[in-house]
Amino acid sequence: MSSERLLSNSEINRAMTCQAQWDFEYGGHLAGSALKPKHVAPMLSAGRAWGAAVAAYHACLGIDGVAPGEQALSALTDSLEDDADRQREFGLHDQEAH
Repeated sequence: MSSERLLSNSEINRAMTCQAQWDFEYGGHLAGSALKPKHVAPMLSAGRAWGAAVAAYHACLGIDGVAPGEQALSALTDSLEDDADRQREFGLHDQEAH
């Protein structure tokens, strides 16, 4: 007993054009789960850096002599540096990606 599935026009075109392209997109036999990302993507900390930047921006609105954009950038940088310090503690920090 064989299983059946419908083929899309794009899948048929891939199969007729280049079997390797078809396999990379639909089959998974050539690469499959053997493909791994080149680097480990850092986990975002619930948007803390962005949240800190937005909070600093809004806190400085309407205050004379204070540039909200600069304060937001400073808060963003500080939060990212805190995350990098935490990654360094666990030996996960990638200096080139930072």
